[in-house]
Amino acid sequence: MRLLLLMILTAALLFGGYWVFAAQMIERQGSAIMNNSTQLDGRLQPVTGFPLNFRTTIEAPVWRSHDGLSGWAASELALASASHQPNRISATFPASQTLRLGGIDMVLEARDMRGALALGADQSLRAADLQVARSDLGPAAPVTGMGRTALALHQIDGPRYAFDAQTQDLRLTPETLALVSPDASLPEHMDHLTLRAEAEFARPLPVQMPWPELQALDVIDARLDWGALQASMTGRLTRNATGMMDGQIQLVLQDWRPFHALLIANGILPPDAAMLAGMFLAGQAAPGTHAVTLPLDLRDQVLSLGPFALAQLPRF
Repeated sequence: MRLLLLMILTAALLFGGYWVFAAQMIERQGSAIMNNSTQLDGRLQPVTGFPLNFRTTIEAPVWRSHDGLSGWAASELALASASHQPNRISATFPASQTLRLGGIDMVLEARDMRGALALGADQSLRAADLQVARSDLGPAAPVTGMGRTALALHQIDGPRYAFDAQTQDLRLTPETLALVSPDASLPEHMDHLTLRAEAEFARPLPVQMPWPELQALDVIDARLDWGALQASMTGRLTRNATGMMDGQIQLVLQDWRPFHALLIANGILPPDAAMLAGMFLAGQAAPGTHAVTLPLDLRDQVLSLGPFALAQLPRF
C-alpha cells in the first residue's frame, strides 16, 4: 500500500513539475515571439489551467503583413490546450475584431468564432481550422457579412496540404455588386461558395516565419451558387519560371446565359464579339439544355476563354 501511495505521489509530483515547466516555457516563448516579431504584437497573460490544461489570453493581439496593407486586431484572444497535447491549440475569438485589407480598416462582428492549430515537433503547421457561425462587416468592407463559414488546412505529406473552404449567404454591398454585375442581373446574396483543393508549397509551412511560395494548386471542386449563375470548376495551376501561375481549368455552367450576360456587362466581351460568343456557347450546350463545359487557360496570371481574356488574377 505504501509503495502504491509512493508511486502515485511521485507521478503527481512529476506531472506537476512538467506542467509548471511547460507553462513557464509557453510564457517565455510566447512573449519572445511577439517581442521579436515585426508582424505580431500583444501582451501574453500568465498561463493557468493546472493540472489538466494550459490556458492563457493575449491582450490586444495584432497581426500585420510586411507591407502593412493587411492585418488583424482584437481586444483579446483566448488560447487553450490539453496538458498532454500542448501542440494542439484552440482559440476563441471575441465578438468584435478589426480587419485591414488593402490598407482599409473594417470592423468584423463575428458570432461564435473558434479556431484550432496543430503543430509538429519542428514547429511546422500540421492543421488549422476556423469556424464562424455568422459574421457582419463594417461599411468599408466589400461585403456586409456572411453566414456559417468554415476554413480548414491540413497537411497531407511534407509541403502538400489539403484546403477546404465554404461559406453560406455571402452578402455583397451595393457598390461591390455594381462592380461585379453592372446590369444588376445577379442578387446581392451568394447562396453558397465552396472550394476543395490541394496546395503544394516549397516546403512545409512554418508557424513563426513567412510562408513559402505556393508551387502548385489542384482545384478538386469549386462551386458557386449565385442566383441564376450556377458554376463549378476543377483544374491544376503551377508556378512557372517567371514566378507567375499557369494552368488549365474546366468551368461547368448549368446555364451559359447568365455567364454570357456578365461578360458583356463587364465589357470583357466587346459588342461586336458578343453575338459570336453567344452562338459559340449555345453550340457547346448539351442537347436540350443550356449547360456547357468550358476549358479556361491561365497564362502568367491571365485567365482566358479561347481568344477572350476574362481576368487578370492577383499574384498569390
